[in-house]
Amino acid sequence: MTSKNSLSNQKVHQGVFDLRLIFATIRRNLWLPVLACLVFFFGIPVVTAMLLQNGSVGLNELGAAEQVLQIQNMMASVVEINQGISIAIIMVGALLAAMTMFHYLQRKKQMDFYHALPISRSKWFVTNYLAGFLVFLLPFIAATILNILVIGLFGFWGDFLWGAYA
Repeated sequence: MTSKNSLSNQKVHQGVFDLRLIFATIRRNLWLPVLACLVFFFGIPVVTAMLLQNGSVGLNELGAAEQVLQIQNMMASVVEINQGISIAIIMVGALLAAMTMFHYLQRKKQMDFYHALPISRSKWFVTNYLAGFLVFLLPFIAATILNILVIGLFGFWGDFLWGAYA
């Protein structure tokens, strides 16, 4: 009896890009996007909130010119620290994604199985590559949006938006 989810029962896409295969690959390695979400969440918005909380402690006692200078310095350090954290997360994440998405190449049985599927090798490579890319791109975008919201909640939206921190 043939399975309902069999590849022979589904339309075979002729192109190199198949969204269903990409999401199936991400679902098969679900621990990686969950880890990426947690690391990006605790690495960017939470660190930004802690830095802004510590930096805004004595702002009310300063004069207007000193306050602007303090905010500029604080925002510059927030951006600098977030860039460093993001670079470190992305470098380790790229290594993890490559090892996870292409792990089947290290075992002969798995390699024979995956290369026996009716999917071209170029399509399989593009699927794994895009799955690994999306696993870290989507949490990074979500963490960046949360980071901007955290900055706005602390009242530094205008300083961040208009580049007063540079």
